[in-house]
Amino acid sequence: MPPYRSSAKGLNKCVAWFGGVTRYAKFDNLAQVVKRSCRYEPIFTEMIQQWAMYYGIGLLAARVRKPRDKPHVENEVKLVYQRIYAPLRDRVFFSLAELNAAIEGQLHQHHNEPFRQETFNRRQLFESQEKPLLAALPATLYELKHKVQAKVCQDYHVILGEDWHHYSVPYQYIGKQLDVIYDTDTVEIYHLHQRVALHRRSFKRRGWTTLKEHMPEAHQKIHEQRGWNKDDFLKKAATIGPDTHAFLEALFQSRTFTEQCFQASLGVMRLAKIYGPKRLEAACRRAIAFGTYTYRIIHTILHNNVDKEELPTVQGNLFQIPEHENVRGSDAYG
Repeated sequence: MPPYRSSAKGLNKCVAWFGGVTRYAKFDNLAQVVKRSCRYEPIFTEMIQQWAMYYGIGLLAARVRKPRDKPHVENEVKLVYQRIYAPLRDRVFFSLAELNAAIEGQLHQHHNEPFRQETFNRRQLFESQEKPLLAALPATLYELKHKVQAKVCQDYHVILGEDWHHYSVPYQYIGKQLDVIYDTDTVEIYHLHQRVALHRRSFKRRGWTTLKEHMPEAHQKIHEQRGWNKDDFLKKAATIGPDTHAFLEALFQSRTFTEQCFQASLGVMRLAKIYGPKRLEAACRRAIAFGTYTYRIIHTILHNNVDKEELPTVQGNLFQIPEHENVRGSDAYG
């Protein structure tokens, strides 16, 4: 997970744990938080500024090489290691959720332990004196969003460069510059502050997410005519051979139901007229063996006559150390 995402997630858990929002938040001079250090006016990263504006929190930063700015924090770090991490050092955990649950249990125990020579603990002190001073939490926690600009291509899609994924917009916006606002769950596309498309975020590189209503009417009619649908393509592929049918079926499973998938399928079917059904079957068989499902790979195999070569057999365990007199086994370390 990128540092800025983990920082936002951790800060959200912090305010949720307290059950309220503090007036100020003081940070150390970390690169994820402070962009430029300054004793009088530090410059914070855009992510931290957005987070602070969402909750209405003032930002402060500890001064560089000023230990007096953070003695209490350093002492709390020491207590965390002593009372939370140290008791768990000999335990074995099999999942992150299990580890987090154990840490939270130790944290509750730490907060409920009375102060030395006192009858109250940290939790009681917080709930009686500090919690009433906190502002109320908003209805939802802060969600880190990114904003980029993208030009609509001729295929009425914009490309989100972070994943190189294509998202459709209404075809009327072809050639226009749109604003793309996205987070880990959704992708929103705006034109002049008006949302024109909403998609669920996909992290599939070079994939396609297309809504039928975004297509021009001519494209929609093409899909309804000439057998331009998944079932008809698979029926035609079955007449060529089982490997062609299996290849197209895997092609549809590897992509969403889009026009680009139909175009690739149509291209594969036309290769049977150029190179013949037998060679297309051999090319699809080779592509399936390597787990690659694109029109380009089939065309390359046929164009370079690779389909005429013998398909290499899969070796046993490629990662098994070969037997050799210089390779010692476990008996040598008895």
